[in-house]
Amino acid sequence: KILKMAGEIDNFLLEKQIGSEFSKKLQLNLRGAIRTTTNNRSGLALKSTVSPVYKQNQLFSLLIKTPYYIFPILDLGFERSKKTGINSRIEKRDILIKALENGSLVERLADQIGDVRAAAIISRVSFGFDKDLQTSNSLS
Repeated sequence: KILKMAGEIDNFLLEKQIGSEFSKKLQLNLRGAIRTTTNNRSGLALKSTVSPVYKQNQLFSLLIKTPYYIFPILDLGFERSKKTGINSRIEKRDILIKALENGSLVERLADQIGDVRAAAIISRVSFGFDKDLQTSNSLS
């Protein structure tokens, strides 16, 4: 049981390291995408943050915090009529897609987390095999 707990702690530390690494990378990418798609060089938009969220000692998600206008207005676009009757339109800019590097950042995160969790499952299975049958798990 102690070995199992030590393995779970190691896996949590690995997931925590991976989560913080990817949240920093996504935050830099998000701020860079905002900087390149808007003319502003300062303001609340460039204070957007990304933080990892853990549930049951596993990385659950990456939480993106931005001002209210970043995602719905700049990422999806905006169109409406003003009080004067003139149509106002902001083109779609795909800030989130640029920040995620067209999905490659998500793929790398999934691969690394998947490797950690697969190793944990394999270690649990081999530990159970040795314990139940009281033999080594080698084939010789």
